[in-house]
Amino acid sequence: MTFQVDPRHRHQLSTNYDAPVVAFLAKWVRPGDVCINILVEMHPDSWALNGHTRSSAEEPLVEIKQTPIALSCRRDPLGAHGMVCLEPM
Repeated sequence: MTFQVDPRHRHQLSTNYDAPVVAFLAKWVRPGDVCINILVEMHPDSWALNGHTRSSAEEPLVEIKQTPIALSCRRDPLGAHGMVCLEPM
């Protein structure tokens, strides 16, 4: 299956979708698939308000063998609000 995201059709979701977006990727992206420029804006300060935890964001990433890379000066890509790029482990 080929995935293409037209930059003119980016989707912006509210903070309660961080974990569901990662779970969606885990469902559809398989280890070894080529994924170019998957960017996710993470909102860890809001996760608890929406019933999510850090684990609910990390576990699907491990399943699809992707690691979040902070696109700013943050040491912990899931530790504070910001954009992350998903890259193969």
